[in-house]
Formats: sequence, C-alpha cells, structure tokens
Amino acid sequence: MTLAFLNLVPPRPWLRERVEEIADAFPARFREAYEGGLGALPNYNLDNGRAQEEGVSTPRAEEALRFLTRLGGAGLQPPENGRDPARYRGVRR
Repeated sequence: MTLAFLNLVPPRPWLRERVEEIADAFPARFREAYEGGLGALPNYNLDNGRAQEEGVSTPRAEEALRFLTRLGGAGLQPPENGRDPARYRGVRR
C-alpha cells in the first residue's frame, strides 16, 4: 500500500480533460440548481445510495431528526405543506 502512495501514476489525458470539464461547469450548474430550490435534484437515500420517491422517509432519517431536534440551538421546522417529514428546514431559535 505504501508503495502505491510513493509511486503515483498520473491520470490519463482523457480522464483529466473530463474532470476539468465537469469542474468548470460545476459553479453554473450548482447556481442553477440552488436558485431552482434544489427540486430537480434526486432525493438520495443516504443509507443505500439509491434515489427514492418523494415523501419516503427511513428509520435512520427519523432518528437523526429526533436527535437534531433535541440538540437545541438550531431547530427544525416541518415544511409548509406538512406532508414530507424528510424535508425539514433549519431555523434559528
């Protein structure tokens, strides 16, 4: 393993070019997504990495929400439509 860190292999030109293209486009893509309320981004399940349907919650998400609510300081407030418990937003107390 140490040998791999000491003998670095430069990335292939095609990979480097593709990464640079993505990095250059990222600020504009992020700004567009942010200004659109991030609604176009998939809702990925952090437990399994798969995109999930709107309004679906998981036991770990519910547990994290209860923990964060107990912390105080910055609280959590349900979304205005009240239907999706996974879409709480932070509020200052």
